[in-house]
Amino acid sequence: AGEHVANAFAGQVFLEPPNEITEQFFREQAQKFGFDAIEYIKAFREIPIFSQKKFKAALSFLSKLSSIIAEMGLTRLHELEAMTALQESELFFSQVFEQSSISTCLYNPDGTVNRVNSPFCKMFGVEEKAIKDAGYNVLKDQSIIEAGVSRVIRKVFDEKKTKNWEVDFNIDV
Repeated sequence: AGEHVANAFAGQVFLEPPNEITEQFFREQAQKFGFDAIEYIKAFREIPIFSQKKFKAALSFLSKLSSIIAEMGLTRLHELEAMTALQESELFFSQVFEQSSISTCLYNPDGTVNRVNSPFCKMFGVEEKAIKDAGYNVLKDQSIIEAGVSRVIRKVFDEKKTKNWEVDFNIDV
């Protein structure tokens, strides 16, 4: 929730001093609506009198203030909608990532492991935490460097575009 920082009050003003007819109208209003006539007329006599110039300036200020507040509210609404959409997207991605039967490893731009899915853990026979704790860095892996793949991976990270590679592993055990 937001933080209260100020109050803005706007009320009735006269553009010229009221006359007897105007005061009589207010007396009738007090009687019609059951107000204390003495207090009502006392308040009536305290209504400020503004020049046209001062009134237009005050009205312009209030109009601009209202626009700013409305824009802030709309911006906040858009932020909340974007946050909700992002959370839904992240949930969807997580479900697809975890339910995929394809062994998948996601790397951070510095080359460290960000996340692996269950098939990846099964393939290597380790838990995700162990993989992360090992501090493996794809950009510092000597065999990947020698194969010239780290240059391509770094380019992908720099361009922030995903790539898919099919890689055959021949692991002699």
